[in-house]
Amino acid sequence: MTKLYPQGFEIEFQVQNSNGNYMPHTQSNKQKLWDAIGEYKNSVCIKYDGTTSSIPVWELVFSPLAPCFERCEFINNVLHNLRNNIDGVSVTLTTDIGLHCHISHRPLKDDVLAWEFNKVSLENWFHNNDDNYSGRRKVLDLYASDTVDLKVIKYIMVGMKKEENKMNRMFPPSRTNNRWCRPIQSGVEFASTDTINDLARYTRANIRNGSGYSDKYCVLNLRNYSNGTIEFRQHGGTLNATKIRRWGEFIHNLMTTAISKFVANGTRAIFLPNNLFRNSPINETWNMLLSGNVVTIREIMTQGNISRKRATARISEIRKRLKLNYGHLIGNANAFNLVDLRTTQNMGFNYGDGDDNCAYELRNNQIHVPSDELELQPNNVYDLFENLPQDQLEWWQNRMR
Repeated sequence: MTKLYPQGFEIEFQVQNSNGNYMPHTQSNKQKLWDAIGEYKNSVCIKYDGTTSSIPVWELVFSPLAPCFERCEFINNVLHNLRNNIDGVSVTLTTDIGLHCHISHRPLKDDVLAWEFNKVSLENWFHNNDDNYSGRRKVLDLYASDTVDLKVIKYIMVGMKKEENKMNRMFPPSRTNNRWCRPIQSGVEFASTDTINDLARYTRANIRNGSGYSDKYCVLNLRNYSNGTIEFRQHGGTLNATKIRRWGEFIHNLMTTAISKFVANGTRAIFLPNNLFRNSPINETWNMLLSGNVVTIREIMTQGNISRKRATARISEIRKRLKLNYGHLIGNANAFNLVDLRTTQNMGFNYGDGDDNCAYELRNNQIHVPSDELELQPNNVYDLFENLPQDQLEWWQNRMR
């Protein structure tokens, strides 16, 4: 069953009065716009846009909603009321006006249906045009506890970068490489996924410097990751419910497709270090074994200028250290026996000097332990439209410039 990842939309718009002037940011105008939404007003929020646009820009903010027919109907009804009750509501395709979509990186619980979640969200996310309401806890309790792995977020970023030209063609030129939605930086495919900040570096104007608020203005904004969402910012401003629906569907498909690209590996490899013994001559013998070669007792004696007894003692110390360091992961016996004795017979001799014909070999330079880490499936090809239903695919293809 495909998991559902709720999305919240922020629609930027202007209001131009009959005299040609634009509605300024005032509390009374904010209340006027909110009241215009009518019976749906308690489920949305009207905000001032904080950018430095020369024209006052407003934001219509929706609570997080799971994808379903009722979501589309609700958004359409809100926009219908706003346009019908306020003259001059519009969007202009400029660098300053966009449609932003925040998608949760936590899915809904398996037993929560989309319409059930949306009902709770619409009733509890906002209150009296306030976007910081304590009732949100009722909504957040419907999310599953597991979050999308950072490797999945990286996969989305790499795909958007590799398909950057295609993505740019999906939107008006005003939303290509402007200051409010910069492209993802090159080199993201080499990014670490230890922390979200490792990925956020590639959303900045300068990878090596800068942080904080400037991280926001990228086609993919990770600044709100700690609050549960990532934000897609490239879509141009619109009051068209169909375009908003298609943008949400596209992003949801992007997320679920990226998740499907990974499988639980079941194990992870731990490479044995070359400094098993720090500041000890035993480490020289250890590195002889780590090289992958079969090492005779004679070679250990010669390398360390030591007796046979001291050479075999070194092997004993190496086995003890392996048991100490890795016995709790793979079992004491398995750790101890990582260094294998090759006897005279094993070496293919019937008789001869044991110093030359007996040897030791490291079975492997890595150990494998159980893990739930994700691994990208092989032979992967990045495609923004992969798994997109045919009707959605055709819709995007017909509007690409």
